[in-house]
Formats: sequence, C-alpha cells, structure tokens
Amino acid sequence: AHAKLGIDPGCALLEALGDRAVATIRGFSPQNIVNTLWGFAALGVMPRAELLEDLKVRSFVMMENFTPKHVGSALWAYATLGIHPGVELLGALEERILAADPSSFQEPQTVPNIFWGYAALGVRPGDDVIERLSCVAAQE
Repeated sequence: AHAKLGIDPGCALLEALGDRAVATIRGFSPQNIVNTLWGFAALGVMPRAELLEDLKVRSFVMMENFTPKHVGSALWAYATLGIHPGVELLGALEERILAADPSSFQEPQTVPNIFWGYAALGVRPGDDVIERLSCVAAQE
C-alpha cells in the first residue's frame, strides 16, 4: 500500500514487515508471494536474503496455483529489483505459462508484463512460451 501511495514506509517498518513475512511464509498464497515481491520492487527496496529465499521456496510449493498474472507480477518484480530468480524458478514459471488455460490471460497487462520481465532480466523465454504468449495476445 505504501508503494501505491508513494509513501516511504521507513526502514523500521520494512524490517518489521520482512520479519512478519518470514514468520508467516507457510501460509502465503501466490498472491501473497507476488504482492510481497511487488511491494519491495515498487519501493525500490531490496528485501533481505532470507525473505527472498523463503519467497522462492514458497513459490515452488504453490506453483501449481500460480496464474499467468502471478507469473507476470513475479517476473516484473524480480526484474525491477535486478534479481535473476534462478533457472529452476524461471523453468517452473514457464511451465505455468504453458499449462495455463488461455482464458486465464484475461488481464491486458499480463502478456506484456511477462515479456517485459524476461527482457529486463536479459533472458529469452523458450520458443514454446513465446508462441503461447503470442497466440494468447493475438486473441485478446
């Protein structure tokens, strides 16, 4: 909320939020994961290593519940933070793109966010992912 409002929450609040996220990570949904990543990225604040690792581990646990919007938001956040999420997580995110029902790409910013995330990370998605995203975008 602070990022959306353009309010600097201060270091103490960010530390407390990071601590709370680490303490409750086992209950995080895909939306909680990407909201946490997005919030830090939108503020231009690097989360501490423990939180980043916990978010990545939880992403793998919850991956089957990630929608294309979650994939796009995660890629956007990692790219904005300047963090490569790792080959394994990128592979899992690509699998979600390929497995997703075409109707789940309903929000217009989803496909551009995914492509932008890859470009900003300096990573070329697989040809099958490019084809899938191009077909979905052409249907919108």
